[in-house]
Amino acid sequence: MHTTFSDGRLTPHQLLDLSKKSGLTIISITDHDNVGAIPESIKYGNKIGVQVIPGVEISADLDEQEIHILGYFIDYKNKKFLDFLASSRKLRIQRNEKIVEKLNIMGSNIKFNSILDKAGARTSIGRPHIAMELNEEGFVNSYYDAFIKYIGDGKPAYVKKPNPKASDVLKIISEMGGLSFLAHPGKMVRDEF
Repeated sequence: MHTTFSDGRLTPHQLLDLSKKSGLTIISITDHDNVGAIPESIKYGNKIGVQVIPGVEISADLDEQEIHILGYFIDYKNKKFLDFLASSRKLRIQRNEKIVEKLNIMGSNIKFNSILDKAGARTSIGRPHIAMELNEEGFVNSYYDAFIKYIGDGKPAYVKKPNPKASDVLKIISEMGGLSFLAHPGKMVRDEF
């Protein structure tokens, strides 16, 4: 599950409260390139009776195709791992600044600093944040419209994110004691791939 530390809409506490209300007793927080929500989630989860498995979702390239890899049971305090994630978030920022620049050329008036301010310093900024800003501005009719017309893969304002190799992501997750799984099977990756 994602929280407001990446492109989720609920804070860690809100997500855990909803999980508890829904009858879930074990969940995993797997924000994009970010483990910042995990400490408070584990603490709050213990308080309300929901076990939180530390996790992360990392974008990677496999044979020129972007895939997302989920890491579960990771050592979310490991400095090497935290540095790796910080580097990934920096690349996200650079990519999303370029997307906003393209959108500005197309007539949008959104500002990247405004997106950063709204999301907060602890958040992994992604295209969903840009889509929300475009919708709020009225440049698009909906969040989904932003992806369909402008920022989805191959669309006019799309910028490919530089990703680490899948083998490097699998290696670091393994080094952190974690287990790796493919996210979005069938959506991002065909069976034969």
